[in-house]
Amino acid sequence: MNFKKKTALLLALVTATGMFSGCSKQTATKDGSVEVSFLNCWQGSEAPSGVDYASNPVADVIAEKTGVRLKYLSCPTSEIERLNLAFSTGDVPDIVSAPFWGAHDPHTQVIKKAAEQGLLLPLNDYIEQYAPNLKDAWSPELISRDYLENDFEPPVFEGEHYFFTTSLPLSDLDRPTPNAYNAYIRKDILEALGVDPASISDSEKLYELMKQVKAGNFKDVNGNDVIVSGTWHSGWTFEPFYNTYVSQRDMFSSFKHENGEIKLYQNTERYAKQVLYLRKLRAEGLLDLECTTQTNAQAVEKMSTGKVAIVGSPYTTVYDTLKNVLYKDHPEMEYVPLGPIMNMDGEPYQNTGVARKKWGGGGVIFVSATAKHPEKIMEFLNYLNSDEGVTLLRYGIEGTHYELVDGKPRLKEDILKSYEEDPLNLPRLGINLYTPLILKTGYATRFGEDQYGKALNEYTEAQKHAIEVSPTTYLEDVYSLNFVATRYPKWDEILNVMNTGDGGLMNKAGVAETEEEALEYIRQSREFYAKNGMTEFEAWMTEHQNDTSEELAALDAAAAQK
Repeated sequence: MNFKKKTALLLALVTATGMFSGCSKQTATKDGSVEVSFLNCWQGSEAPSGVDYASNPVADVIAEKTGVRLKYLSCPTSEIERLNLAFSTGDVPDIVSAPFWGAHDPHTQVIKKAAEQGLLLPLNDYIEQYAPNLKDAWSPELISRDYLENDFEPPVFEGEHYFFTTSLPLSDLDRPTPNAYNAYIRKDILEALGVDPASISDSEKLYELMKQVKAGNFKDVNGNDVIVSGTWHSGWTFEPFYNTYVSQRDMFSSFKHENGEIKLYQNTERYAKQVLYLRKLRAEGLLDLECTTQTNAQAVEKMSTGKVAIVGSPYTTVYDTLKNVLYKDHPEMEYVPLGPIMNMDGEPYQNTGVARKKWGGGGVIFVSATAKHPEKIMEFLNYLNSDEGVTLLRYGIEGTHYELVDGKPRLKEDILKSYEEDPLNLPRLGINLYTPLILKTGYATRFGEDQYGKALNEYTEAQKHAIEVSPTTYLEDVYSLNFVATRYPKWDEILNVMNTGDGGLMNKAGVAETEEEALEYIRQSREFYAKNGMTEFEAWMTEHQNDTSEELAALDAAAAQK
């Protein structure tokens, strides 16, 4: 039985028997609209105080236009736990937004498996009849070729589609503001040491600077000793510190190029150097020992007092967190970028500094096969993705929340002021609340502004400088080695080894008392992977690293015949 016939049979069985009906039973609301459940399957997606997805001015207009109101469901657990619960019980909410990072990512795998099992609504016919605004959801102009071929349109789907991504650009104007990841240092400390920030051009020079900071007896706003370096919550992010041992051009898969061969990242020399570098910082008291386990609140408390002298971070996180706190009374403690700290390719790029031009992993939307009114759901999504719908979702109601200025919507002065006082005031009105359901946001292209009340690329001088020091470039065509790896004949065994890991050997290396001990743990880690088939896998990957799409398809065909 082919895939399409099997899916049709499963859908008919589900519909006829009423199986798996939990979250997907839509009920009528007081105004006669249909209540549709929407799971925002991203951990920590609880609706903020005062935000009601079902009842607000924008929701009222959507209900009037489409006859649909959303029943919002959050994800208090991990995303993979919530997806597994939904698919194992068959209790799949009507509309789901979930992570989809591609290839062997577990979220991607369970979502694709659910499609094969008939748990997701096949979208082709519904989009054709009810949602023409989603017709180019799988355009090769929008989606990277490797994701399109392997995840959105794998051969097993036989031309059917089951999920689409969101928040895509309409033009290059819609590229996100560069993150400008870097090592940022308190300006007063830098000036006291008499160091030119541009002179810190590699990780070892940063290490020497950290030693100077430690010897400098610097204090936070409360007169307590500073911590030499640290991160935000959960160790986010160390990478700017060891950027000299990173290649951003080689960061699109779990496998890396090294001396003409393909290696598991943990088996590469660069990874060992990263581990040894962080071990050195810990051993010499140059890195906050709490930063890998601290919460965001704990990190913010430290940063708000200037407790951390050097932090690994994107620029906006530092600025937005501190502009009305530390900088207000202590502008001399502003954090400024070091470097550029060159990467191993001799380029100034840091974390996310080399990005895909097309979509290459993020979030997707899918609809449950048990949704009672799939036609209304698709009409609802179609309206949200119309020009009128995008304007409503982004700006609210004309005359009430926004007015036209030179033909473009702009928030009214009182609404903008309310937003600036508390950004949550907009979603409380329903504004910018449903935008995760938009296929192509393209705010800069559509509206001439991507941030409320600000001109395009309206950056402060400090932000401009941070972006210049840590720029972003976009690659036109990337084919991730992750998609090659999944063709390996014993891939399930390799994936299991990768998921279970080396028993914490590399982690032990990172906290070892001496470099000799660390090197021994690294040797043991590599030995573990070699004993568990990684050497053979890496040799196979090296042989097939440049395979074309046609050659990969031939591997699939050969595997199917076995």
